[in-house]
Amino acid sequence: QAHLDTSFGNSIIFTESNVYRTHSVLEASRIYGKIQRFIHISTDEVYGETPSGSN
Repeated sequence: QAHLDTSFGNSIIFTESNVYRTHSVLEASRIYGKIQRFIHISTDEVYGETPSGSN
């Protein structure tokens, strides 16, 4: 789930999508050992708002 507003109203779906599925990918990597690189792509929402006056 990519929409922050949605995550507050329906947090279980947000958690399942973002935490459990990421955990599944990492766990598969650990078990099978064939994944050489894991690239996590996220959104600007994870950083919060930029303070006023910063570049």
